[in-house]
Amino acid sequence: MFPAERMLMFSSDYPHWDGDTPDFAGRQLPDALRRRVMSETASELYRLAEPAHVA
Repeated sequence: MFPAERMLMFSSDYPHWDGDTPDFAGRQLPDALRRRVMSETASELYRLAEPAHVA
């Protein structure tokens, strides 16, 4: 009903013991949506530079 790939971002309650890990939280999402939710949406919102690729 809304553009999840543009509006959702992962957040954690670290260091509390009852929070979900990123692996658990994104397990059921398709790859493209998981990438958006786990990093790309926040990078766009906060205008973060793309990480340098390590060879």
